[in-house]
Amino acid sequence: PAAQNKPPFRRPRRRAPARPKMSGCCARSRCCDTSGKEQQFEAYDALQDEELSARAFRNQPTGGSFCRRWKDVLCNICICLACLVLVIAIIARVLLGNLDDVFIAGEPTSTETCLDKASFCSIRKYFGACGQPDTPCRRTCTNCTPYDEGSFYTKEVKWDEVENHMRYAKPGSPIPESLHGIWWMDQFGAGRPLDGDPDYKYDFNGTAETLISYGDEETTWQEETGCITPVPFYAGTGGHITFFDNKHGKGQFKEFVRSKLTIHFCFTDDSQTEMLVWQSVKYDGLLDHVKRKAIGYHDIGGGHLLVPPWLIKMTMEKKPWGWDRVTRVLTNNTRAALNEDTLAALKLILPTSQYEMIAAGRGAIERVYRYPVLQIVDGNGKRTDNYEKYLRFIQNSRPSTPGMQLLALRE
Repeated sequence: PAAQNKPPFRRPRRRAPARPKMSGCCARSRCCDTSGKEQQFEAYDALQDEELSARAFRNQPTGGSFCRRWKDVLCNICICLACLVLVIAIIARVLLGNLDDVFIAGEPTSTETCLDKASFCSIRKYFGACGQPDTPCRRTCTNCTPYDEGSFYTKEVKWDEVENHMRYAKPGSPIPESLHGIWWMDQFGAGRPLDGDPDYKYDFNGTAETLISYGDEETTWQEETGCITPVPFYAGTGGHITFFDNKHGKGQFKEFVRSKLTIHFCFTDDSQTEMLVWQSVKYDGLLDHVKRKAIGYHDIGGGHLLVPPWLIKMTMEKKPWGWDRVTRVLTNNTRAALNEDTLAALKLILPTSQYEMIAAGRGAIERVYRYPVLQIVDGNGKRTDNYEKYLRFIQNSRPSTPGMQLLALRE
């Protein structure tokens, strides 16, 4: 207790030297020898001025003390990190050059209708000037929410009942007939040998998405561009994409939701047998957006960026057995420019799966990935011969719930 009550240590204040007392003749004529005392007093005054100046320097809000306060230190760290990211993006842009010239006039156009139309919409809604203050709309003063800002989830569906749950194009749909029904993305090559093509050159690193269809509400046929767009790979209103019901499928679904990965299938010929498959992504962070634009991603509106085909070019070609899905990683010119610094910049920017494909293809003369896309249900709801192959394959996916896979949906 005695130690607790002990007053805190205080450094004793420096006492001023006593001035010499002058009286009589000393006071009148300064005849006394006080030079030593006067010099001591002047030194004390100078020391006091120095301490006051140092104290003022420590307490001033700007200047040398800018980094001495923790808030300012955090602020400086954030600014430095932002500058570092921008520098990396600029360096990547300089090293890669102007590589976005490969975009074509027939690229897909945005179909989002919930756009910015009202100024200060959030403030006006807050004060009840338009709509309800709690309306979910972020873009306008009407009750709308952009598709990619909705809520997304997965639902378990049985392997052998997918035609009862997925939305697929049927006769009478504006979607071209060659994409009607439900399609199995055979990324592991389990459906081989293919009818009439026993020497098909399969080469792909399989992922966790399984089935796809093109009949959901948000997907449209753009006659002016020849594109079936958008096909969100993260979820659909009625359900058009499925994933494995395991940790890999759940992880891939979350990654697609984070990046808002969307696919656009654009025909490049009048016979509609060849397609260029565009990928677009959208990230919430401004820096993510800026970094990707710096290396040639193309803005198509609403914050969505098309992945440049010089980086990853995906195509589809119609075959008697289905569609041949081909991915070409990098052109020869781009591959030659990929030094270690550029690869390091791309690693910071790209999703892990895309970066690994690029890094693997860097040393190859020409790396071409391909896998078959096989129809398991036609536009009339009838199962094809590929349905049994699909069932045999998915039984090996080790699902969390036996006999189930995940259908990705938007609320």
